[in-house]
Amino acid sequence: MEWSWAAWLGSVAAVVISGLAAWLEDSWAPRPGLEMGFVNHGGMWGDLLLLPLANAVIVPHLTVGPWMAGALVVSSFASVWVHIYWYRGYKAAPSPDHSVAPGAEAPDDGEMVQEYAVRRGRGGEHMWPARPHGSWRRDLSWAGWAHVVYVIGELGLLIGFLLHAMPIDVVLVVTAVFTVHIAIGLLQPRYFLSGHLATATEQPLLLPLLLGLWAVSLVKIVGLDRLAG
Repeated sequence: MEWSWAAWLGSVAAVVISGLAAWLEDSWAPRPGLEMGFVNHGGMWGDLLLLPLANAVIVPHLTVGPWMAGALVVSSFASVWVHIYWYRGYKAAPSPDHSVAPGAEAPDDGEMVQEYAVRRGRGGEHMWPARPHGSWRRDLSWAGWAHVVYVIGELGLLIGFLLHAMPIDVVLVVTAVFTVHIAIGLLQPRYFLSGHLATATEQPLLLPLLLGLWAVSLVKIVGLDRLAG
């Protein structure tokens, strides 16, 4: 299996830069007013430990060409959209509600986890430690902006993965890495904040992303011609 150390090092460095920004912004670890720091977010650890593995086996099979411009446009829009989704999905309440006991369990009525956390007198996470403007872009931390750029690059590589022929062992590695990363990235933050493992209804992106990943992997392994026949 071919391996690109440049892709691996670049991926790791991008996450380290984001973590350094979080440390400088005092959002590396939980503190008063910050429920979940960078170090507590499973998705960030997946970005650091898992995705560089996939990137390192994808890059050797990519070619330089016009597809890169289209990939940049699509991945940029997708990165912005997903960060807006995360921002709206973890709305912070305007002020703590001290009537909610610190040890109380999260309600089961679909209340946003981040809103619940702030009503307990805590809240925030490293990409949006505070939300004074009510705007995902204006409230986004420098660590958050680093993550926006990271996601653009990652999605660009995935588009390259889709468009280029890949050996079966590469497809299997990428599928395994992203299966674990998607599950951890979408489920762990909510569990950390509430102690509640989200269902497919509460985390609507989980199944579509996993099913899409597995479908693409199946097509790349079996081959479109065999599926058509």
